[in-house]
Amino acid sequence: MKAIAQFLLSTTLLLPLYTHAADGDPATAETTTADTAADSSSTMADKPEPVTADLLEQQRQADIATAQAPETEVFWLDAGEQQRLALYLASVEPEAHAGIIIFPDTTTSADWPDLIHPLRTTLTEHGWSTLTLNLPPEAGIRIPERTLPARLDSSTLQTETGAEEGSAEQEATASTEAATDTAENTDKNNQPTDPETASTGAENKPLYADLVTELSAAAGQIIIEKGHEKLVVMGIGNGAVWATRLFMAGDADNQYLVLIDPHDSNAPDTPTLVSMISQLEAPALDLWFDNTPYARQSAALRKRTAQRNKATDYTQIRINRRFDATGKQPQWLTKQVRGILESRILKQMQSPAVNTAPENQITPGA
Repeated sequence: MKAIAQFLLSTTLLLPLYTHAADGDPATAETTTADTAADSSSTMADKPEPVTADLLEQQRQADIATAQAPETEVFWLDAGEQQRLALYLASVEPEAHAGIIIFPDTTTSADWPDLIHPLRTTLTEHGWSTLTLNLPPEAGIRIPERTLPARLDSSTLQTETGAEEGSAEQEATASTEAATDTAENTDKNNQPTDPETASTGAENKPLYADLVTELSAAAGQIIIEKGHEKLVVMGIGNGAVWATRLFMAGDADNQYLVLIDPHDSNAPDTPTLVSMISQLEAPALDLWFDNTPYARQSAALRKRTAQRNKATDYTQIRINRRFDATGKQPQWLTKQVRGILESRILKQMQSPAVNTAPENQITPGA
């Protein structure tokens, strides 16, 4: 629990509100915080939430998730002005091995049928509790300020024959426009600047990394309140970036990282996997799919980075996907992941003082 609490304390944000809905409805759910359990009876009616297409889609996902796994607990986590779906499913064992926070790829969801749903449900049958998240869409990120000139209007472009005719007119209007601009700028400089109107709506959008940080803090809060003292942070696809970021913000004790088919995020101003792997100081598993030349090249780069920086707790394992059995693919991958968790992480949890891994544990993976 110290590892998770360390992350929450390391953020500059206060513990964000999250909404717990046993029936999955954000409109009638109870809102709670870690500090004020007495406020748990307050409802979303105190904080009206606009109904958007994204929220309706997430509600549909929550309904499907609870229909397929009725013991699923639905949470609505704050990320800026958005609410993001989170699905918690407790282990069937009286005492779970650990709580697992799963960051899916942004192109999927918290209960995506290909891998995410099998993972979050099957792992609970083998002693793990799972919390899967819906990451904010990367399309809503702040757009960097334009530095290049705007595209010219084709009507202002001159032809070779019209250059001479237009030159005199341009010279006449240029001096007039310059004088006008000077006068306008003088008036503007004499006026006080309103900070609320100085920036545009695009500039006021929070950075994507800030949204995920708030979301991660809320997820960590849930894991703590569920009583889990050990944490596994799992990232799939570009969710690996945010899983690694959460992992590195916490304490190395009782915390483990698992990356599945990892690749970088397209959001600007976000760290790369290579830059974070070079700083790892706790056990991390990199399960990569050997299905494209790009995947092989990226995996080799991550491995070399770990070796160069002596990240001896970083282990890379190659997984060959079974394209001959598409229908059985999710179950097969889930079985592989479960076996790796038990052999690589659970064994270490049960015997923390014994280092059963060979030296230079980074392997080519097989």
